[in-house]
Amino acid sequence: AGDGVIALEKLEQNLDIDAIILDRMMPNMDGMEVLKRIKGDTRFSDIPVIMQTAAASNEQVLQGIKAGVFYYLTKPYDEEILLGIVLTALLDFNLK
Repeated sequence: AGDGVIALEKLEQNLDIDAIILDRMMPNMDGMEVLKRIKGDTRFSDIPVIMQTAAASNEQVLQGIKAGVFYYLTKPYDEEILLGIVLTALLDFNLK
């Protein structure tokens, strides 16, 4: 999705989501607000959210973790690392 509003609309349209990769910095609604809404909705709150972002200060990372991300991945990142994190998130989600 190109922005946070569209991301939430797509989530509403497809309730069969096992993991979400979310950018923190998006237009119209940032990733932290999207995360807050996901975690506040019982239909989606158990879905692991991987936040991938250039926002990498200690305060920003801690804010993401406290908000409930499964993993906070800062850019630049290795594609294999992202795939490993996604696989782990999917395994964790499917064990619940």
